[in-house]
Amino acid sequence: MGQLSTSLYGSPDGTKEEDGDEESWWETLSSMGSSSSKSSVEEKDKPIIMVLGGPGSGKGTQCSRLVKEFGFKHISLGDILREEVKQGTPIGKECSKIMKEGKLVPVNLTMELMKKAMKNSEGTTGYLLDGFPRATSQARAFQKQVKAPSLILYLHAPQNVLLNRLLSRGETSGRADDNAETIKKRFNTFKKESLPVVAFYEKSSDSVVKKICTITPPDDVYKNIQTAVKSVVSSTKQLRRHVRRRKVHINKDAEESHVKRVKSRRSKKRTINECSGHLPPPPPPQSTCIIM
Repeated sequence: MGQLSTSLYGSPDGTKEEDGDEESWWETLSSMGSSSSKSSVEEKDKPIIMVLGGPGSGKGTQCSRLVKEFGFKHISLGDILREEVKQGTPIGKECSKIMKEGKLVPVNLTMELMKKAMKNSEGTTGYLLDGFPRATSQARAFQKQVKAPSLILYLHAPQNVLLNRLLSRGETSGRADDNAETIKKRFNTFKKESLPVVAFYEKSSDSVVKKICTITPPDDVYKNIQTAVKSVVSSTKQLRRHVRRRKVHINKDAEESHVKRVKSRRSKKRTINECSGHLPPPPPPQSTCIIM
C-alpha cells in the first residue's frame, strides 16, 4: 500500500459523531461480564486489539489463530454487516446498497453494531476488532463512547497482491463484494478513509501501532503478530495467568486425545489376534549368535 501520505490525513467527511458516556457504558459491560465464570479477567483489564488492513490483507485468517491461542472474542464488522444484510434487517437493508458501492456504512450504525457485539461477548479475555474502525470518524467515536484500544495491528501488502487474493477468493466465497469492479472501489475507499486511521492512532499516546507485512507465508506473519500481542497480554497479570491456564487445558486435551487413539489402536490389535477366525501369528525365527 506504500507509505502513508499526508494528503490522506484530512478530516472525515463531516459525518456526525455520537457523544456517549464512556464510564457508564463500561460499567454496564462490566456488570454483564462479572456474572460469567468462564473468565477471571476484569472487564477494564481486557485488551482491545484492532486489526486493520486493506481488503485481502489476511485479517480474518490471523484473527482466527489469535482466538484459538488467547481466547479473544473476534468481532468482524464486515461479517456483522453481511449477516444483517442476509437476515434482511432494517440496518441490513440500509447497508446493502452502500456495501455494493464499496462505500463506508455511517458511523452511528457501525458504533451501534460494535457495542452490541461487545456486550454479547461474555467470558472472553479480550476483544479483536477486525476491520474496525474504517474511518477517523469511527475511531474518534469509539474512543469517546468506549475507550482507546490497547494495540492496533496494521496488516499491509502491495495492491496487486491483495487484488489477486480477492479474485481467487471470489471464485468460491460467494461474496457480493469480491468482484473486480467492487474491489477497485473498496481499494479507493480504503486509501481515502481507512489509511488515515493508522496515522490517527500513530499520533495517539494511548495506543500502540504495529505494522506487519503479509506477503510472507501466514505462519511467519502470525509470529510477528504473536509477538506484538504478547507485549499487550503480558502487561495484564490476570490475563497472563488465564492464557497459561488455557494453554495447559489445551495441552491436556491433546494428550488425553492421543492416549485414547493409542488405546483404540491397541484394542483393535488385540481383537484381531484373539478372534477365532484368525490364525495366531507365526513364532519369530530363532537366531543364532555367532561369536567372532
